[in-house]
Amino acid sequence: MDVQNIAQVPSFVTKDGSEIRELLAYRNSCIRRQSLAEARLPAGASTTPHHHAAAEEIYYILEGSGCMRIADE
Repeated sequence: MDVQNIAQVPSFVTKDGSEIRELLAYRNSCIRRQSLAEARLPAGASTTPHHHAAAEEIYYILEGSGCMRIADE
C-alpha cells in the first residue's frame, strides 16, 4: 500500500501553467496504469487539450467550475 501526505509532495508547473502534485503515479508508487494528482489552476485558466491512451482520467473539482471536452463532444 502506498501512502502520501500532500504537504510533502513537491509540485511542478506544466507548460500551460497548471500546478501539479503527483500523489500516486508509476514514478513514486507501485501503480502502473493510473495516477492520482492534485492540479491547481488560476481562475479563468485552462489546461492544454490532451488524452491518455492507456489510462482514464477522473476530475474532482473542489472549487469553481470546469468545462470538459470528451472525444468530439
